[in-house]
Amino acid sequence: MKVLAIIGSPRKGNTTKVVQQIERELKNQREDICFEYLFLKDTNLKLCKGCFACIAKGEHFCPIKDDLLIVTEKMFNADGIIFASPVYVFNVSTLMKNLIDRLAYMSHRPQFFGKSAMAVVTSGGGGIPETLKYLESVLHGWGFRFAGKLGIMMHPVVDHSQKISNIKKIAYKFYDSFKDNKQISPRLSELLQFRIIKLNSVKFKEHFPADYEFYKDTKDYYIQTRIKFFKNIYTKILEKIIVRSMEKSS
Repeated sequence: MKVLAIIGSPRKGNTTKVVQQIERELKNQREDICFEYLFLKDTNLKLCKGCFACIAKGEHFCPIKDDLLIVTEKMFNADGIIFASPVYVFNVSTLMKNLIDRLAYMSHRPQFFGKSAMAVVTSGGGGIPETLKYLESVLHGWGFRFAGKLGIMMHPVVDHSQKISNIKKIAYKFYDSFKDNKQISPRLSELLQFRIIKLNSVKFKEHFPADYEFYKDTKDYYIQTRIKFFKNIYTKILEKIIVRSMEKSS
């Protein structure tokens, strides 16, 4: 079992220490877990240019040549990934945000189905709920089996025993996610995202050839999975409403 911890902090401080505690708890469950750290501060990842090439034409058309392919290869080779970042003004750090931006095409063409992910954030003040919500949304959108989230307030007044308890709970939950081979039914937002992007990939295939190639052979979802009947009907109704709205505004 391979776990990759992506650390979005510019220093090896509180965020790294929390992830190291998670590593210890995971290895208490299974000693042979292969745990790898990827420190974004030590990775050559240049800033996203916002050119849209990866989304429209395909990720291989990105004009930036750096370590992104090395990073994605590590992600694909892992069974589970921990995304860890300090809170910077109610969001993830610049390092983590740039990685997410560089992988923007994953929101159009998710490729991490069957892999587990968890979000870990640390803060000396506020912003934990907002940052965790953002990371959770991103990871769901990329196809991960979202195993949980952990926010740790790094403040002297916070009960240390409660921190340890929360770390143990999330580590157990993350470990259990590896044993769950069932593909979780998509959330309403994920199902709607699939339908809208697939629709646009056909309607605007000359503008989004990469999306068209990705979606042309799909049916009700990116992968074969159980979709609740009423959720399926509801998203189809929402899809029609959105399409009509788009046609009126065009």
